Amino acid sequence: MENEISVQSGSLKELTESVAQQLAAGVDRDALTRSLVERGWPERAARRFVAGVRAAPAAVAQRQRARHERWRIARGLLLLALGAAVIAAGLALGDPSGSLFVFSAGVILSVFGLLDFLSGISAWSPTDR
Repeated sequence: MENEISVQSGSLKELTESVAQQLAAGVDRDALTRSLVERGWPERAARRFVAGVRAAPAAVAQRQRARHERWRIARGLLLLALGAAVIAAGLALGDPSGSLFVFSAGVILSVFGLLDFLSGISAWSPTDR
């Protein structure tokens, strides 16, 4: 049978990976459910299992996206603080030519930090934990 689950006997992890691969290949959920029922699974449990495996990639992607956005927020705050410190150092320098360069670098760091922070805040939602 073409839609048959490839794990004959094994762990739940192997079964989950096999079902996920079959779903990614475009196999119908009902065909996978029937295959599990033929192996002795109760139909309700098989349907829930297949539905759970199908939802898993979306949940993983959501967690990865949330982790990425939290990293952008932290990186933005770090760059903003570093830029503020560089601006303060540039203002503290007595040499006008050197202080302009340092001050400009601080402004650039601060702008990139602020943009990164705001981008992370706008894309991150509190439900993505």
